[in-house]
Amino acid sequence: MLGIRKDFKYNFTFPKPIPLTKKLNWVFDNAEVNKEIGYTLRVGGKGSWLNNRRNWDTI
Repeated sequence: MLGIRKDFKYNFTFPKPIPLTKKLNWVFDNAEVNKEIGYTLRVGGKGSWLNNRRNWDTI
């Protein structure tokens, strides 16, 4: 998801992609996982629980 302010509307360019160096099984100490790349990076603060309705996916 990408949001762009109106004043940057015509001056925005995407940065060059950075190749991935690690995959999802690296996060879980090389455990077997059902996909190579997780979809959502979960960032939360104090009181933000994993079962919060605002979470789209938990790896």
